[in-house]
Formats: sequence, C-alpha cells, structure tokens
Amino acid sequence: MGLKPANPSVMGADERSLAADTHRPAGQGHSSQFLGIASYFSALPPAKAGPVSRAAGAHPAPADGLPMPGLKLGAAQRPASTGIDLPEAIEDCAVSYADGRSQDALQSIEIAIAADMLGPWTRSAWLIRFELYAQLGMKAAFDRQAMRFARLFERAPPPWPGEVAEAGRLEDLAPIVPDIAITGCLSAESQAPLLALRKTVERYEGVRLDFSRLEEADGQGCRCLLVTLQSLRRAGKQVRVKNEKVLLDILAPGLHRAQNTADPMPWLLALEILQIADSQRIFEVLAAEYAQAFGVSRPRWQGPVRPAGSPASAAEHLVLEGEVLQPAGNLLGQIERYVGYHAEVVVDMSRLDRIDFISCSQITDVLQRAAQAGRRIEIRLPNEMVYALLVLMGTGDFASIIPRH
Repeated sequence: MGLKPANPSVMGADERSLAADTHRPAGQGHSSQFLGIASYFSALPPAKAGPVSRAAGAHPAPADGLPMPGLKLGAAQRPASTGIDLPEAIEDCAVSYADGRSQDALQSIEIAIAADMLGPWTRSAWLIRFELYAQLGMKAAFDRQAMRFARLFERAPPPWPGEVAEAGRLEDLAPIVPDIAITGCLSAESQAPLLALRKTVERYEGVRLDFSRLEEADGQGCRCLLVTLQSLRRAGKQVRVKNEKVLLDILAPGLHRAQNTADPMPWLLALEILQIADSQRIFEVLAAEYAQAFGVSRPRWQGPVRPAGSPASAAEHLVLEGEVLQPAGNLLGQIERYVGYHAEVVVDMSRLDRIDFISCSQITDVLQRAAQAGRRIEIRLPNEMVYALLVLMGTGDFASIIPRH
C-alpha cells in the first residue's frame, strides 16, 4: 500500500478470530452458474471527483495513503471511556452535579480549564461547562465562550438549548470523521498500516475510506482489510466509503474462478463493502451466489453502522430521562427485566438530565452483572456530566459508551 510493510507472519487477535466471523469453503464443486457480478457492480454509480468539504471537523485525504503513527489528523480528540483516569477536577464536578450542586460543579470546572490541567479531557471539560451554563441560564457566558471553543477546537460549539442550528452550519456540527486514502496494493504487507488505521480511528467517531488510488488486491490483503472493517463495526465506529466501485472492480475477477481455486476473502470483503455503502440489492444477489458457491448459509444483511444518536426502536433499547434519583427501586426492577430479555442491552440516556451517585452505582452494578453473563452493553448519548460519572464508576470497562459530542 505504498508504506513500509510489517512482518506478514505476525497475526493479531482480530486476525486469529476471523474464522469465527467469516464462512469457510465447504466441499468440492458446485452446480451454480456465476451470475456475472461485474454487471451488478456496474450498477453502482461511478466515482465522482469533486471538492472535499473543509467545514469544521472535516479533514483532507492524506497524500500518501494510510497514516503511520505520528501523523496528526486533527486537534480535537476524545479520551477513551476506559483506561484513562479522570482528572480530579472532573471527578469533583461530576460528583457535585450528581448531588445537585450545579454552581459548585461549574466553579470546579472553570478553575481547571483556566489552569490548563486537564490534558485529553480538555474538550470534555469545555462541553461540561456549556451544559452547566445552559442549566444555570447563563446565556451571555455561553455565547462568550462559544467563540473561544470554535477557535481552540476547530469545530462548532454545541447550540444553546432550544436553538436550531442555522442552515448551512449543520455540516459544521457533524462528528469528526477523517478521510483516509487506501492506495497501491492491498496485500499481507497492509497489515501494519491497517492496524495503525484502527488505532487512529479509536480517537474519532468513524472514518471515511477512499479507494480511488487502489491498484490491486490479493486474498491476504482482503483478509487484512476485512478484519479491520469488522473490528471497526464491533467498536461502533461509522465507516463511510468513497470510490468503492474501484475496489469492487478489482475484486470482481476473483469471484469468477472455479471453487477449487477460489478464495472466499474477496467475496466476504465485497459483501462488507456493499453493506457499508448501503447497497442492499447488489448485496443480496452476491450473498446468494456466495452461499451457493461455497455451500454455506447465506450471509445476512446488517447494513451500515448507524451514526451515534440514530434512533432505535423502543423494543431495542431502554430509555432513561429526566432525573434519576433515590429511591430508584422501581427503575432497577425495570432494568433487570429488560436485561433478562435482551442479549444486547442498549441504554438510551439522550434525555437524561441528571442521575445521583447512588442510583448510578446501582444501575452500573446491574449492567456489570449483565456483561459478566455475556450480554453486550451499550450506553448511548449521556450528557457530559453523566458521561464523566459513568467513567468514574468504571462503566467503560465493560460497556461501550457513545457520548453526545
């Protein structure tokens, strides 16, 4: 891929687990006739060349393909919800707010911001301050600091509650999603740069991959990219693609070979790319052909990962709203019943204003026991102060937390 290669014999945990995530060939020979997948790919719209948006939060595609460690893609970064200790000032702020002492919480966070002592939590501290300004009705202070926030973090500040973002600024409020170009040859030597890509994307809401300068791909390269894409999906990252038809055209010849020489990796990568591109009609045709060719069950359409904040049906998630305060026995019972019927536990906190310390501890305990029983836990869109309290409780050690900003 035009970058210094890694040792292709080194395989990470995700690579070793690929067998659990993909189908293997079965048996010898098959009676199906290939339906001409190149014609299906030709139904995709051709790649269009055009200017890349340079709104706040947007990043130009690097000139030389995938980034290596040390390449700076943007100033605003989000600390992980686990593995990083909360600064003492944010702990104090979160606990004060949980106790209903908003003015004390604001004082703690403003002193810490002024002292520049928050490291990777600096942007979170600013967002906490905006939320406290809004709750305390401090509109003038909110507006005064909004300009400084935009200059410092190169992105739009959150709007004052009730205000609608101006037309033309909606793109400014979009999550930061860096553009990454996949270039040259996709092969076993792509493992190292793709691993670097996965580490880079941990700091962002997702990534946009551009295949316009990809030249060729072999089975091992397909495996490396497939593992990367599946890893990002499991992490809840939003992956977008540009010029995906270039990649699909490169993969098409590998889908014509007789089964005894066929490699399933180009098929599986093509299916993954079609899901990311939201091309369900083409996916279904290729999935049926893949199942017949390899004698396996037909891959199921999952579609692209939804952006953080996308609505889910009431059957899929549990909603917490308003203020959750002691005693919270009835709510704990509801959560336990919900957990009992769902393998994937989704807790929507987008309308939660405040939760006190004891209630948060009790809910965290219920969710942790569910995680230990094998359930996947996802907490969506808590405000900044609730997010900090959850991190303080160690919730990020067993749950995926998707913050609002």
